[in-house]
Amino acid sequence: MTRHSETGYVLRGGMPKSYKMLVVDPFLRRIGPPNSDKQVLDAHAGRGEVGFYIAEHGYSVTLLDYNPIAFNNETIARAESSKVRLVNRNIKEYAQEYPASVYAVHAKDPWDGNVGTYTDNIIGAISIFQDLLEPGGHMLVSSIHLWGYLLTHLLMKQMGFRKIRVSSWTPTTIENESDWYVGPTAEKRYVLSCVK
Repeated sequence: MTRHSETGYVLRGGMPKSYKMLVVDPFLRRIGPPNSDKQVLDAHAGRGEVGFYIAEHGYSVTLLDYNPIAFNNETIARAESSKVRLVNRNIKEYAQEYPASVYAVHAKDPWDGNVGTYTDNIIGAISIFQDLLEPGGHMLVSSIHLWGYLLTHLLMKQMGFRKIRVSSWTPTTIENESDWYVGPTAEKRYVLSCVK
């Protein structure tokens, strides 16, 4: 078991099946069929389960995580065999190098582990995603943190994002055991999606 150095979360594989069905699959339907022009970024990717799942549907995917332990040997081998790109760096640096280059962003608690106040991290993360997205691009943010969810929703409106969709889901107890976060119970997750 590998623990994230700053947040204390355990980095595990496995994406809950309910997350695929209730969150990721509807997101893929909204972004439309894959083609070579539709670059998808899985930000704060961890082991990349969401990004690999998206790549299995034919999209060109980049997994991005700033934590050096995020990409283990299994993740690296899987990326090489599936042609998923791995980038181990800060999202702000990535956005400066590749502005308006991404058609869709998936981010799971993108503000965790960053330096600064919680509110500043959320504002910074959403601003960076806005810079990364090409016009008409899609963003999906999921969070276990209610305040992060509420602030993100408010920011999306203020920053001019369109078609904001709000939902939530709760993993089953069995799914919670292999979920992204350590916790004794299956907690509700909050999900926001929108279009730039």
